[in-house]
Amino acid sequence: MRNCRLLLIVILLSGSVLRAQSFNKGSLLVSASEGTTYTHYSTADNASSPGLSDNYNLCGDRDPLIVEYGISKKWGIGLLMGGDVFHINPSSYYGVNSTDNKVTTSELTVNGNYHFYNTKKWDLAAGLGIGAACVHFNATYGDAVNATYNAGGNIIRLSGQARYYVFKRIGLLGILSTYAESCTVPNNNFDAHSRTTITGVAYEFGFCYRILR
Repeated sequence: MRNCRLLLIVILLSGSVLRAQSFNKGSLLVSASEGTTYTHYSTADNASSPGLSDNYNLCGDRDPLIVEYGISKKWGIGLLMGGDVFHINPSSYYGVNSTDNKVTTSELTVNGNYHFYNTKKWDLAAGLGIGAACVHFNATYGDAVNATYNAGGNIIRLSGQARYYVFKRIGLLGILSTYAESCTVPNNNFDAHSRTTITGVAYEFGFCYRILR
């Protein structure tokens, strides 16, 4: 009889531990954050027509939105939408007249995350994201004709994520990531570097909200 009571206590405790997880199969997370990115920023002529290239170390602002769905107790899949803003004069980096004082990058990636530590309050995960990227700024060429510099390409990002739930569904978020992206203008209509390569690290902080489970 005593053994039966002990077994029942163990089962109840196990069930409470499972229910105490902050990430579960069927969880839907929405996270928004802001941060800083430190990059090695390289601009060059198209690889098919090698020419001059320039390399810079830059600091930019980061502002992503992340949505993730739990496909199991440990694994989640989702989308990251966002980008970086570099407060620079594109004229100095691309060799073309520009009306902007910034260069904007954007990205849309599919992310797979492994939640290796998961309690009622803490959720630690490692992730890999792969997707599309873009570099954008306004420029002028010829007789002061307005033009838009849009370079498209790919990005890959490795990240570590930490969530601490202050309330049942609302928590604080911290992300540390490293990434590499390469973007090219397919038809360069004005005299500017057509290829941008960016590698770097980023850290960001924000909030997360668990909608389901």
